[in-house]
Amino acid sequence: MIALVTLSQTNLLNTQIKSKGIDRDRCGTMLKVEQLLQSDPQARARAEQLSKIIPSTTSIDNYRTNAIITIPVVVHVVLNNPYFISDADIQSQIDKLNLDFSGLNPDSTNIPAAFQAVRGHSQIRFTLARRTPSGMLTNGIDRISSNTGFDINQPVDPIKRSSLGGADVWDPNLYLNFWVGLDANRSGILGYAQFPTSGNMANDGIVVNAIAWGNNPCYTAPGYNLGRTAVHETGHYLGLLHIWGDDGGSCVGDDFKSLVSFGSSCMLPPGLFNPDGQGNTASDIGDTPNQDSATTNCPTGFVANLCAPTPPGRMYQNYMDYTQDPCYSMFTKKQVERMEWIIDNCRSGLKTSSGAIAPPGAITLDASPFQPVNPDGFEIVGCTAFTYPSTLLCPGNFTPKVRIRNNGLDTLKTVTVGMIINNGAPTVINISPNLPFGYTTVVSFSAVFVNTGINTIKFYTANPNGVNPDQVPSNDTLTTTLTVAAPLAIPVIEGFEGNTFPPTGWTIYNPNNDFTWVKVNPGHNSNFSVAIDNYNNNAPGRIDELRTPRVTFSPSDTVIIVSFDVAHKYYPDETNYDTLSVLVSKDCGATFTTMYKKWGPELATADTSTFAYITPLNTDWRRDKIILKGSILSAGNIVVAFRNTNRFGNNIFLDNISIAKPDPGDLQLLSIDVPAAIICSPSVTPAVTVKNIGADSIASFTVSYSIDNGSAAVTSFSGLKLPPAQQLSVTLNPAFTVMPRQHTIKVFISNVVTTNGSTDQTQANDTLTKVFTLVGRVTAPVTEGFESPVFPPVYWAVDNPDGSITWERTTT
Repeated sequence: MIALVTLSQTNLLNTQIKSKGIDRDRCGTMLKVEQLLQSDPQARARAEQLSKIIPSTTSIDNYRTNAIITIPVVVHVVLNNPYFISDADIQSQIDKLNLDFSGLNPDSTNIPAAFQAVRGHSQIRFTLARRTPSGMLTNGIDRISSNTGFDINQPVDPIKRSSLGGADVWDPNLYLNFWVGLDANRSGILGYAQFPTSGNMANDGIVVNAIAWGNNPCYTAPGYNLGRTAVHETGHYLGLLHIWGDDGGSCVGDDFKSLVSFGSSCMLPPGLFNPDGQGNTASDIGDTPNQDSATTNCPTGFVANLCAPTPPGRMYQNYMDYTQDPCYSMFTKKQVERMEWIIDNCRSGLKTSSGAIAPPGAITLDASPFQPVNPDGFEIVGCTAFTYPSTLLCPGNFTPKVRIRNNGLDTLKTVTVGMIINNGAPTVINISPNLPFGYTTVVSFSAVFVNTGINTIKFYTANPNGVNPDQVPSNDTLTTTLTVAAPLAIPVIEGFEGNTFPPTGWTIYNPNNDFTWVKVNPGHNSNFSVAIDNYNNNAPGRIDELRTPRVTFSPSDTVIIVSFDVAHKYYPDETNYDTLSVLVSKDCGATFTTMYKKWGPELATADTSTFAYITPLNTDWRRDKIILKGSILSAGNIVVAFRNTNRFGNNIFLDNISIAKPDPGDLQLLSIDVPAAIICSPSVTPAVTVKNIGADSIASFTVSYSIDNGSAAVTSFSGLKLPPAQQLSVTLNPAFTVMPRQHTIKVFISNVVTTNGSTDQTQANDTLTKVFTLVGRVTAPVTEGFESPVFPPVYWAVDNPDGSITWERTTT
């Protein structure tokens, strides 16, 4: 059995979209600058001092670098599955940076003639690193499997610290560091950078939201899927400001201000700034038009600019504006000069770095089995990820798969990949992958049969490019195991009190490899239960299942009862109603049938809460039962899955799961049908529905009711043959009469006898209460101003069937 996950944009976005969505925010760089100035008094003082300096007429015209500048890049991919972004995706983003910085991008044809004259072509190029700071061979890609995302509101961004689940910076003097991950704060930020020599160098580099990295349509967001968030932020990293100067629309800003005023200690060339001391308005020394504000979306043609209202208008094609990716197409000449000056004077270590050069004596030929895929791994085909378990529920065929990697500098043209299971005969495949250095590919073998127990699988590589052994034979084998769980005979009782979780033979189905079912304290009349945290995990639509082992029973068993304790407080917004479902499979998990599904108020056992539901009281728990019968039992075995569907609501707890034959006698009071919550007639004949959830047919029973804790009225039913799993609606006698106000009816069943003479052995489901209101009659006209402290007013009623937020009296 495998799990299929579509790698659409939604899957990556779901971890960061609130129930009502988010707005895109192109750049958070200036917010990080403000955080720096707030936290660093020296930087703030320096900025205030330099705000009184104005530019002279001197500029950095024609400050050009004659030779190509190649910057070594490391890309830290921090995701729960960091291979969602492939090696090819990362290389395509580097290629995009090089194309746009060169000014040779084909879409530069959208630049108006007035701006074509100032379009710049830089000598700056980027390449993935070939040497780590410690001198080891690398492909410049650092993958971290973690749920940690970036958080622009944190001074210490967790994505930039290995101690917080992220990745530590590589020497920022020698490498351009990119961090690619998801927005932990759900702010909508697409990226941000640190200006040259400003702030803590452990933070130096660029953060890009995964939904804006490269151009893979499986996960990038429309409008931001051409890789230009990285281009924009690299402009900041190399000293460029936003084209409108971040002046709040005052038309006095200048996108060529001193970087020092933003906390940088790197001054621009002598003579570029002359002290004035009066805070005079800066004159424009760049070649971008003075612009009033950021441009959003993707406009066409002339767009008016309040600071320069005549054509050509806004330079919205500039990478340092806020337009969407398809509208970006240019840096100006002076922006290019600024960036090249910055590299020479503020980031000069990048020019002399050996990070782009493979270390001496680097391995040229080395292939290895890198990761198991099946079992206990994943692969991506198109936009779909296939996640494979480490445990199978039944003996049968499975298809071994392994991810191999080229660890040598030479392209891996041919290689032999082998597999041995349980020390049997090897299976060998010869492939021609043509893998560049650092790339991986998945190799699949023919299906093999595995029996109950622990199966040992060894993968190996040999003969890379016809050479055997390669230069590192120590990594040519990889061993893993696949467990086929032994079945359990009913009754199966699980209270999660054991030391292991999931319990032996049970499995967790977590296709997104993120938050899932966990063991918690306390349980229901016990020390432990299981729970899932929907309150803190904003991932609407994601499912997680706790699955039983294969449960066997006799073919003669016609009814099986699945029962469990549940506790839940729902979040009072219907868009956040989490769902608990129970699904049953008769084909060992290949297909499932939903047998139980509740959400919101129906699932709730303890009202509602806007706070995290952390510790259920003992009185919060409810016992739910599911009757299985008919074809679902035809195979003589079942697998039961308890599925949580997240809606960013509140936490769900489960305990004391039982899969067993039913008690002979068990009649459940299913519902009070009459009276309704609001009635208009004072005379009522009550009616209820009962359900036989026992193994025997029900022959007789009595139903009693009382109004407002008064004396009980009893109705007897006999001469019946109510089969298992069947319902029966009955009318109770006598009718009752009430006065206009709120009342409570309590109903309970007793004296249950089955056709085999058994009695009711479960009384916990025999009683229900219901609140109802008889509204009064008044003569028109009716005027109500709600001035009386009694609410609802006399003869009025509030109908709140879901028990959620409702009408209330206020002082407004």
